[in-house]
Amino acid sequence: MADVESRVAALEALLAGGSSLDSFQKNYSVITDAVEGEGLASPSSIRAGVDMLFIVLCGVLVFFMQCGFIMLSVGAVRRKNAKNIILYILLDATFGAVAWFFFGWAFAYGPNPNASSKFIGAGWFVTYNLPKEEYVNWFFQYTFAATATTIISGSIIERTKVVAYIIYAMLVTGFVYPVVAHWVWSCDGWLSACLDSPLLEIGLVDLAGCGVVHMVGGIGGAVGAAIVGPRIGRYDASGRALAMPGHSAPFLALGVMILWFGWYGFNTGSLLGIVGQETMVPHVAIVTTLGAAGGTLGCLSYSLLVEKHWNVVNALNGALAGLVSITAACASVELWAGLVIGYIGGWIFSGCSWLLTYVKIDDPLEAAAMHGGCGMWGLWAVGWFASPSLMGNDRACGVFYGGCGGWLLGVQTIGIVVIAAWVIALMAVIFGALHLVGILRVAPDEEKAGMDSSYHGGDAYPKDQQADSEPFTTTTLEAPAGKIKEAEGTEA
Repeated sequence: MADVESRVAALEALLAGGSSLDSFQKNYSVITDAVEGEGLASPSSIRAGVDMLFIVLCGVLVFFMQCGFIMLSVGAVRRKNAKNIILYILLDATFGAVAWFFFGWAFAYGPNPNASSKFIGAGWFVTYNLPKEEYVNWFFQYTFAATATTIISGSIIERTKVVAYIIYAMLVTGFVYPVVAHWVWSCDGWLSACLDSPLLEIGLVDLAGCGVVHMVGGIGGAVGAAIVGPRIGRYDASGRALAMPGHSAPFLALGVMILWFGWYGFNTGSLLGIVGQETMVPHVAIVTTLGAAGGTLGCLSYSLLVEKHWNVVNALNGALAGLVSITAACASVELWAGLVIGYIGGWIFSGCSWLLTYVKIDDPLEAAAMHGGCGMWGLWAVGWFASPSLMGNDRACGVFYGGCGGWLLGVQTIGIVVIAAWVIALMAVIFGALHLVGILRVAPDEEKAGMDSSYHGGDAYPKDQQADSEPFTTTTLEAPAGKIKEAEGTEA
């Protein structure tokens, strides 16, 4: 320790003007050896530790978003299905972790012995030979995989069998999602921006997963909802959509705010470190905040102009739509662009939601419109709003900055097309196979009685068991005009 103290004294002398710089450098040249010799951490290990702690904490925030999904989903479904969606999201995290451990991580980030293969990873199965320095990335990326799988649940709830849910959750977390993650986020992936020779010398820009997470979840949910079919009573004999409102707006609101909170870990953590990025981390946080605000304003504008009232649920969905929309671009656009991208995202969500209702794809949480539609918009928005000063590539800037030849917009468009094609193809096979073998959808009488009483031992609210038989007012949406009528009915 005396050796260390002597070098500290040399530093103090330099600062006090009593020592030359050459003398100090001579003493400092061995300070790292002295520190390590005393069993103390070196500066490089301290930096690595700070980054690791930052990533783990952000991963915890992302995992906490599962609580937000639970509250959001419980609030958005009818009371007779509340316990069912709680179990499904728990199964996402549980079976997703198992699938990620055995082969999901390996397919996404494992080294491939065939260096020319840019399609999928092929190493580190069951974490075999995985360097311990990669443990932090394993955990952080698992939380993203679980999020993508959970998104799909919102589109197929209230009528899907438990066994089908487990099968799809493992396949999405273990294969569908990892392949896309490898393409975009592994430095061996063919779409990756960190590839030695990236696509069009740029590679796809998707910081936190507009394509990798949200398009996979949203488009996968749309395919699942189309194959499983609408809930009983969702459409009347003439094809008009009958609203099936969720049973708790406060739960839904709490879920949205938890998700907004967790999104700060989602986006800032995707920088994969804080040391040396002390100004970029708050930049990403501010853009994320403005994206959510813009999305809320966009959906409120739609509600006032089209629906002629202040739609609280649509405003809450708007916050999420804005967050999804800014996820890819939050480190590559200026602060003001976050507000604009989020605002446009609010309108895109509203339009996609109407379109899916019109084509009779029943999505209880509107996850396909939010994550699929806004995920595509978020990827494309990079090609329009990316700032040259933040991109650091002469070929990569947004159209509003001259476009740099349009290369970036072209790469983003290619990414949207191939990710959508992959997810549609794989999810059609998965849900189609489950449908063909008869294990996808519950029986009509079970659906009418409610998933909780049919599969989970009783209602989530035992004291309110009689409430489901009381008359209630539904809102009928006439597609495509969108006119609203009040109709009396009883809950199916």
